[in-house]
Amino acid sequence: MNFRQTKLTRLVVVLALVAGTTTVAFLTSGGRDPASPPAMQAAPPSPTSSWAPSQQAPRAAPESLQISQLGVDAPVLAMGTGEDGSQEVPTTLTDTSWWRHGGRPGGPGNTVITGHAAHLASQHGVFDDLEQLAVGDTFHITTESGRVRYEVTEKLVVPRTEFADHAAGIYRTTGPSGAVLMTCASWNGHVWDSTLVVWATVMSGV
Repeated sequence: MNFRQTKLTRLVVVLALVAGTTTVAFLTSGGRDPASPPAMQAAPPSPTSSWAPSQQAPRAAPESLQISQLGVDAPVLAMGTGEDGSQEVPTTLTDTSWWRHGGRPGGPGNTVITGHAAHLASQHGVFDDLEQLAVGDTFHITTESGRVRYEVTEKLVVPRTEFADHAAGIYRTTGPSGAVLMTCASWNGHVWDSTLVVWATVMSGV
């Protein structure tokens, strides 16, 4: 997520269950988006790896994230859903957050990790350069059980009004083991109007 000027702007993702589907809308600075997207159903992106979770795959919570191409080696904080139904996000530029109600590294579903991007001369956000990741690039998520290696399979800038179309695939908790990295992508002068979403699939794990 991003910061406007030098003040941290808290952006959260609202998760609501509507008739068994997921509705996702962005909130900024505690104000509800007046154009929350409707409920939807979506299939997860097709995996490109034949790796399948096994009993030996780690099920521990993520502790840190390493993206060597970007010089990222950041703590991963286990965060949940607030009383207002929003996904909790880091309060610092250097940390990332894992949605602890979702998938775990090496297990079924996606390990969803968010981080801030400051794009300021005076401050650096952990995901400032996330857009530089390309399909085929790799990164690691470290747990107390070991490291899980992922390969990027898709990268997409999703307009705020279309986020709901991708939410089920992002937050899925079943199916092949994968990961999603997210940060806000663009500021239109009033709200952050798009999200950078990076999908990845498991290549190996211990």
